[in-house]
Amino acid sequence: MKDKKIYILAGDIGGTKTNLGLYVAGNLALTCMATGGIFLGGGIPPKILPALQKSDFLESFAAKGRFSSFVAAIPVNVIRNDKAALMGAAQRAFELADVSSTTH
Repeated sequence: MKDKKIYILAGDIGGTKTNLGLYVAGNLALTCMATGGIFLGGGIPPKILPALQKSDFLESFAAKGRFSSFVAAIPVNVIRNDKAALMGAAQRAFELADVSSTTH
């Protein structure tokens, strides 16, 4: 079984800071059994990286009762490449173009 990964976007949408994903990351990791890790992306995580590395965030991330040891073992990563979304969209466009060109 392949390790599941979760990508969470936290950034600036319409002038409003959205970091809800940071608060629910631990719950989502547990629900999805994301043993491959959590990947935090967007504008906010790189800017608050020192806070994410502190024990407060990591403790609240892993505070899941009897599942705490499982969640604590899930890697938390911050995507620091500001072109990651663009590269992902380009990759997906390439995949779609490739699929449609072979089916016609």
